[in-house]
Amino acid sequence: MKALIAQLQHTIEVLASEGSEQSLSAGRRLRERASEMTERLRAQAGDSVSQVRERMDGAVVQAQQRVAESPLKAVGLAAAIGALIGLLLATRHRE
Repeated sequence: MKALIAQLQHTIEVLASEGSEQSLSAGRRLRERASEMTERLRAQAGDSVSQVRERMDGAVVQAQQRVAESPLKAVGLAAAIGALIGLLLATRHRE
């Protein structure tokens, strides 16, 4: 009887250690995958940010060129947009 109990205890210890090794291994794999995914997302986000910056820089340069070409049009357009925004805000406050 004692031998059977000792054998069962040994089997339980072996199963517990194997389970622990498997769970540790699975945990390591999950951490590695999460780390890889994080790096991929950071790279994609960095690429997207640089693309947006390039587009915005191009738009700013183009706007500066148009203002330099015809400053009176730019001032008139800015005044018209300001008046439109003012009217929209005034009607919102009345409601």
